[in-house]
Amino acid sequence: MLRFSKFDIIRKAALPIIAVSAVLSAGSAAAAETAKTRFEIESHVGKAKALMLSGSGSGVGCYELGHGIVTPDDPLMFGVVYTAIAMSDPHCRPGTGMAGFHLDFQPSASDITIVIYSSGITIM
Repeated sequence: MLRFSKFDIIRKAALPIIAVSAVLSAGSAAAAETAKTRFEIESHVGKAKALMLSGSGSGVGCYELGHGIVTPDDPLMFGVVYTAIAMSDPHCRPGTGMAGFHLDFQPSASDITIVIYSSGITIM
């Protein structure tokens, strides 16, 4: 006589679900690592000497703003939230963030431009 308990049925159903979930999460993590966004920084505010990017992905750092457009070597990553802060010091020293020039964003295109206007920071 065969006996099946509720635990046996649940255990048999749960194992394939866990296996599929593990495969899908590994695939999405690999895709997030490969999806990169090239970016440029453009400033129309003379007092903004640098742009500080913070976040958990590549491309974070302090980017000194000169004349024209700055094109960093490291790309940003899809799916990562970054914070952009315009700085009045070219070396992004603490306490030099400019009031009203702060933006949290998540890259969603293959190429973006971070633009600093007198009204704030915009992603194009």
